[in-house]
Amino acid sequence: PLADDALMLTATYYQTRSNYVEADRYFEILREEYPDSPHLEEAFLLGSHVKQMSYQGPYYEGRELEGARRLKEQSLQLFPASLQRQTLRKDLDRIYLQEAERAWSKVEYYRKKRRPRAVAIACIQLLTEYPDTPYARDARAILKTIDRRELEGLPEVPEFVDSLPPTERPASPPEPDNGRVPVKSVSDPRIIR
Repeated sequence: PLADDALMLTATYYQTRSNYVEADRYFEILREEYPDSPHLEEAFLLGSHVKQMSYQGPYYEGRELEGARRLKEQSLQLFPASLQRQTLRKDLDRIYLQEAERAWSKVEYYRKKRRPRAVAIACIQLLTEYPDTPYARDARAILKTIDRRELEGLPEVPEFVDSLPPTERPASPPEPDNGRVPVKSVSDPRIIR
């Protein structure tokens, strides 16, 4: 009869020790195996928190971030009278920005690899999924610098890409000096050159 209490105690122990992966595992067991427990709301709230805390950043797998978002949305639906609703909404906004940052990391990766078509696809995906973030503004600026020929044939190009002015680039790239390929400069300092 005290199994759910023991699971809650174990999960919070690991949470206080900053072992978020183990805490998440115990909160998940509590949510799945004891849905009638008086600790269910805390298992959702704290479980979503430890999932978010175990997220390592945009260059790592985003499974924890997706799980945290899903748990926070479920918490808002399952517990409408919760005192943590404002905190959950703020956390969801933070997760939305972290997901946009993950999409932006793909753009940066392909820019470093000098793959303009892949950059264009990543920018279009970012603009489609996260249009109201600061990363969207930067993606629009990058799309304006990409040669229009690189955008031809992309599936489902949104209308905002069609309204971009064509870039002025030579038909063939100039010969590199000292083994370096020249890159068109962009005024935004956050964009990797």
